[in-house]
Amino acid sequence: MRVQLVFDLENTTAYDYTLQAPRAYGPIAMERRKSSQSLMRDNLMTWSEEWGGNYGAESADNSILIPARQTVRVRFYNEYMILEDVDTQQDWKNSEVQNRYVQEMLKDVESFVILDELSHYRIELPLHDVMKN
Repeated sequence: MRVQLVFDLENTTAYDYTLQAPRAYGPIAMERRKSSQSLMRDNLMTWSEEWGGNYGAESADNSILIPARQTVRVRFYNEYMILEDVDTQQDWKNSEVQNRYVQEMLKDVESFVILDELSHYRIELPLHDVMKN
């Protein structure tokens, strides 16, 4: 199952910042656990820039420019295994079942964290606002 979450990333610095492509050297995606506040590596997370207009391109090869003192909308994607308790043919077509399943999968995740080893930046993506729906 592929989950898509949209965040507005604000660059509060005086310098342009480029969030490198998910598979590039430098960025590491992690999940912060509510129960322990520990970070766990997340190798399945990818991201792409949000495109205006009628169409856009999602590409794991994109790096995303976030200009100084500007905000850029970014789509983050993560993949999860569907457990056996969901009837993938019947129940899974129901969006309420999908939403409940996502809520269950992320119940102990406080935020996603992107650590940029090269720039020494840390991008925190709190889930409390995006998971209200």
